[in-house]
Amino acid sequence: MESSKDLPITVDFPEAHVPDSKHCDAELYDLALDFCRECLGWSNASRNGHRSIVENKRRPECPHAWTKINGFQLDPHDISHLIDAARQWSDVHGCSLFIAYSPGQEPNLWSVRIAAHAFSGHTLNAALMRACLAANRAMPSTAQLHPADTPLTRSNPAILAEPWGDVRANGPIALAFCKECLDWTDARLINDFGYLYVKESVAKELADTPLPPWDRSFHFNENHVDKVINAVRKWSDARKTGFTLEYFPSGSATDCWRAAVGPSATCGDLASAALMSACVSAQHRLTLPGKTEGHRDRSNDQP
Repeated sequence: MESSKDLPITVDFPEAHVPDSKHCDAELYDLALDFCRECLGWSNASRNGHRSIVENKRRPECPHAWTKINGFQLDPHDISHLIDAARQWSDVHGCSLFIAYSPGQEPNLWSVRIAAHAFSGHTLNAALMRACLAANRAMPSTAQLHPADTPLTRSNPAILAEPWGDVRANGPIALAFCKECLDWTDARLINDFGYLYVKESVAKELADTPLPPWDRSFHFNENHVDKVINAVRKWSDARKTGFTLEYFPSGSATDCWRAAVGPSATCGDLASAALMSACVSAQHRLTLPGKTEGHRDRSNDQP
C-alpha cells in the first residue's frame, strides 16, 4: 500500500469558486447584499461592477475618496473577505464560528455554524453568509449590533488590521507546510520588505508566470486564507480526511483560532497559521515509520 508521501497531489490556487451560471451568480450577490446590510451594517451597500459589494455612505473615519477602496468593500467570491467579516460579527456578539469540510460527502461538502445556526452546501461562501444571516436575524432587534457601528473591530473585511500575527512563528510554519504537505522540496521563505511568502524554483510549465525566472509562490497571511484553505482542502481530498476551523472571540488575538485536520489539532492567532500547523501535524502522523494511508492512528483513543 502506498504511503501518504507517495500519493499524487496537484495543488493549484484558483480564485474562490465562481458559480457557473449567471443565475447562481446573481443569487450569490443578492445574498451578499443582505449579508452586508444586515450583518455588517452597510445600510447603503450596493454592487460595484462584477466583483465587489461596496458601502457608499460617507464615514467619519476616512476621506470619501478612499471609502470605496479602503473603507468598505467585500468580494463575495473571496473566502478571506467573508471569514474576516464573519469574525467581526462574532467579535461583536461574542458568538463562536465553526467551519467543517468533509471530502466525498457530495453535495454538502461544507458546513458552517454560527451560534446555534448551521448551514451546509457545496460552496463555503454561501454557507458562511447564510449562517451569519440566520444568527443575526434570530437576535432581538435591540441586541443587533454591527461591526460598522462599533469601535471593537474594523468594518472592512477587505483590509485586515493585523494580517501577519506572530511573524517569527508563522513564517516557519508556512515553510514547513509547503515542504511537507505540498511537497515543495526546494521551498524557501522570502521576506520582501516585511511581506513574507514562500517561493520555489520550478520547471517552466509549473511557474506562476510565463517569464523567467521560473518560480511558484505561496502566499499565506490572513489576506490569503482562501489560498491556505484551498491547499489544505486538496491535501484532505487526496487522503480522504476532513478538517475543521473554529473561532472563539476572546478579546485577544492569541490562540483564538483552532484548526483540526484529521486527528491533529492546533490553536493559533490566525486561521491560516492554525490550519497550516494542523496540516503539518497530520502529515507527520501519516508518515511515521510503519504508518500507511489506510492505517488508523489510535494514539489518542480512549481506553
